[in-house]
Amino acid sequence: MEGSGEMSVVREPYVVPQNSPLALLAPDGNREGSDSEPEGWVLEDEHGKPADLSVLRGKMVGLYFSASWCPPCRTFSPQLAYFAEGHADDFVVVFVSSDHSEQEMRDYVKGKGFYRVRFNSSVRHQLVQYLGVNMLPTLVVCNADSGNVITTWGRMALMMNQQHCLQDWRRGLSGISLTSMLGLNSIGLNCMG
Repeated sequence: MEGSGEMSVVREPYVVPQNSPLALLAPDGNREGSDSEPEGWVLEDEHGKPADLSVLRGKMVGLYFSASWCPPCRTFSPQLAYFAEGHADDFVVVFVSSDHSEQEMRDYVKGKGFYRVRFNSSVRHQLVQYLGVNMLPTLVVCNADSGNVITTWGRMALMMNQQHCLQDWRRGLSGISLTSMLGLNSIGLNCMG
């Protein structure tokens, strides 16, 4: 491009931090147990197309454990989609479905802009086990660059502190205080998994 005045920017490839739940999202060949994903990819966009993990780079990642059959999930999902859309430069949602079929999953997240773990991927169950998820909905927030789990209380942080939770997550904080959590009436807020 000599004489054109344009500069090309070379970005380093995004490397998923090992020892992180995000490492489970890496394509086959880049994580242990790669024989279980015959098509080689785990993450897909809302249209079912393979998504490159570079979409996570520099962002807070909300691993969202939810299902269409769960009433509190159906209430929270639009709130999460709205938040993610408004903070698209800093926050991305990866949906981890507990639906009974791929079609239920697709219908449930249609139009929300969420990335998702392929329905037939064993990674859905591995993430549940790795993170000890035992209720729906659950929003686990991770820092994509460090791989650290910031909070397993992402849903409560978003509900109680929507204006400041993202800044708190960036600083490594949970985004919600213990006193705020204790003030919640949790009846009817969760579906037990």
